Amino acid sequence: MLFSPSLTKGSIEFLILSILEDGELYGYEITKQIQKRSNSLLAFRRSSIYPVLSRMEHRGWITRRWTNGNRRRAFFSLTEDGSEALERQRVEWRIFTTAVNLVVNPNGSSAAEPQPAEPSGVEPPPANPSTTDSAPDTT
Repeated sequence: MLFSPSLTKGSIEFLILSILEDGELYGYEITKQIQKRSNSLLAFRRSSIYPVLSRMEHRGWITRRWTNGNRRRAFFSLTEDGSEALERQRVEWRIFTTAVNLVVNPNGSSAAEPQPAEPSGVEPPPANPSTTDSAPDTT
């Protein structure tokens, strides 16, 4: 599924921080983990995340470590500041998605909120009490 670039642009840093919480990865692995965890609903080109990774590194949220193997790769890991930013973004995300759901759902409730269930063994009242027969059963 393709999402509007404005939706994904606003969440890419949050997604990267969430992925790096599990440990150090290089750029291609980050994109693959986002795709895997989202059941392929989210996909980013490797080239599109490098500017974001650089910005996050500049903010002090992640660090970059270069390797000198067969292929020179930059591995990224979360810093303490990045962990704090991730926790702040998680709180903001929960509040934001709840607020959006309150607006877009016709019944005005959040999709994340469980709906109360009828207690077991209790029947709901009749839909229109004025149409129920209140006369005693004579059969």
